Amino acid sequence: LRARQPQLCKLACLGLGFLLAFIAAKFASYLFLGWSTGGLVFVASAEGMRLAEARSLTHAVLGLLGVVSIVIARSARLLSCFGARGFEAYLMVITCLVVVLTTLQHPWYLVKALSTSSPEEVIVDTIDWTDDKLMLMLDIWLTGCHLMLPIRWVFLWPMEVAAILLYTGAAVLLGSHVDLARIVMNVLLMTLLVLAAAWGKRALELHERIAFASLAAERTLRFEAEHKLSAMTEAQAKKVVDDALSIPGTAYTADFFDLQKEENIEIKLQKLVKLGVREHWLIRAEEVQAVQHRVLGKGGFGMALVALYHGTEVVLKAPRASRDK
Repeated sequence: LRARQPQLCKLACLGLGFLLAFIAAKFASYLFLGWSTGGLVFVASAEGMRLAEARSLTHAVLGLLGVVSIVIARSARLLSCFGARGFEAYLMVITCLVVVLTTLQHPWYLVKALSTSSPEEVIVDTIDWTDDKLMLMLDIWLTGCHLMLPIRWVFLWPMEVAAILLYTGAAVLLGSHVDLARIVMNVLLMTLLVLAAAWGKRALELHERIAFASLAAERTLRFEAEHKLSAMTEAQAKKVVDDALSIPGTAYTADFFDLQKEENIEIKLQKLVKLGVREHWLIRAEEVQAVQHRVLGKGGFGMALVALYHGTEVVLKAPRASRDK
């Protein structure tokens, strides 16, 4: 978590920067198109001005959350106070609050929640503010959080549930401009989107954890090997190297090759044959079948031809006198 925190802070600042740019564009529309009408969203009346102020307040809260979050992400002292898990939990709260405020700033549901008038009376163009636009805004926020924020899914699922429940509650309890069948279809589509995003996030987390566990196991084995090697004395290390090179005099098979220790050379050779068969560097003659007509090359004393060893083609080198055999 600590290793991932710098990247998390960087991407969180980037996403919150996009959010602040959106809020700045909204306030610019208020200034140029009319503050009292909320940027020509509400009609020019006392009720419209009150609703415009409420909507601008939600945008101001969104901007304030973005600024505070960027300050926290850029401050090492504040991050140390939160800790790795604490900063993830803080981002979880911020993502949920953005979902809540995004739903509340929608003009249709804002009128339904705060005004006794119908949306058609105070909204300039109700066709421009449909449930499709609200779902698109929630979809952008959900997808951006899943793709950009490297935080665990356990801190993202409250935002997913909040998006589904808030739209469902607002459409059913406050009343939507579409019928119930369309509301059910919208909720189903949003649920499928959330499930797909959650599935992808969990699969990515599983892949990262398996890769991290593999890397940790590899580093553990390397550390143990280096620790054992450093604990060896110089003489023990030399013996290991000599055994690996099979130098006569240090390997345990050296006694078999020392033909001077025993007068009976035949017994010594029999031991060598047994050792060779056991260690698979000496094979039996009946295991190899020479292909007589496939001679690869010949010299003054020997020749190389193709042979079959347990069905596999190999190169057999033999003296020329043994070709008939």
